Amino acid sequence: MIVRFSRWIFLLCAVAMAAPSQVFTTLLDFNGINGSGPDAALVEGIAGQMYGSTHYGGTSNAGTLFSVSQPGTFASVLSLSGSEGVYPNAGLLLAPNRLLYGTASAGGTSHAGTVFQTTPTGTLTILHSFDSTDGGMPIGGLTPAFNGMLYGTTNEGGPHSYGTIFKISPRGALTTVHNFSGSDGANPTAAPVQASNGLLYGATWAGGANNSGTIYAIRMGGVFTTLYSFSGSGIKGGGPYGALIQGNDGNLYGTAQVGGFYGTVFQITPGGVLTTLYTFNGIDGGEPMGALVQGTDGDFYGTTSTGGSGPIGAWGTIFRITSTGTLTTLHTFENADGAVPYGGLVQQTNGAF
Repeated sequence: MIVRFSRWIFLLCAVAMAAPSQVFTTLLDFNGINGSGPDAALVEGIAGQMYGSTHYGGTSNAGTLFSVSQPGTFASVLSLSGSEGVYPNAGLLLAPNRLLYGTASAGGTSHAGTVFQTTPTGTLTILHSFDSTDGGMPIGGLTPAFNGMLYGTTNEGGPHSYGTIFKISPRGALTTVHNFSGSDGANPTAAPVQASNGLLYGATWAGGANNSGTIYAIRMGGVFTTLYSFSGSGIKGGGPYGALIQGNDGNLYGTAQVGGFYGTVFQITPGGVLTTLYTFNGIDGGEPMGALVQGTDGDFYGTTSTGGSGPIGAWGTIFRITSTGTLTTLHTFENADGAVPYGGLVQQTNGAF
């Protein structure tokens, strides 16, 4: 089971790319009624609005789906409850059919989580309710593949209780494509990403040779390979929480929550050769939880859930890093403007994150 961390009410923000200074704007304060505890990155809609989820809050305090647009116009899409699935951890996926797809970590008919689709106005359809035998507690999102299926992971469940990788059609036909056994990884927290070679690449938070997480590759049909086992200590780190991203150079990039001093940023080739690009020292951030995003300038952008050089505490940071490992802290959270960001960033078409 994944370890949960102290949860704070987060604020949505946009960071412009312009140098030398970064312009930070708070778009929305969550107050519980409109949601609480957003854990994941946003997704941009057709008209430029941003859609997201909160883990708590809403009418049943079981999570919400929402949209927000600049300069902070908020719309509640849905308050989750009961059989619909509750406590979403992941962000939403906007499909070409203009429907939003997502996962809820609990609830459903067997209380083990759900996969759902919803219209932008909140008409929700449950596509699948997990029953633990086919997985449970999906805390990662969904990713589309070339075969038209959506791929995701469950943090628990399956025959070994270490989680699963699944694929599901947009209409709800679900197939388990891999059951984690521990030695090949355990407790994945994010969906795999499909690379240009057609393989899906992902990470597990635990398991592997040192029980500190793994990087894996899997074919769409289910042929699975463990590419790398984290050591859990030293500069290699361990506990990768966020999803991987394929860079323009063909390599995969991600973050490890622990290792180094306060977590790492790494690069891994499609063949499994891992290079640590940066180790956080606390002052420049710590414990990165979200996925990276590659900006239009070619650099990678992300967040750390702790650390920073703020005057009243270490509430996390926003950073930029080059593919060769040069890191710049762009913003340090100070609690009043947000705290403990779990999710990553998304770049809008207007260039802001």
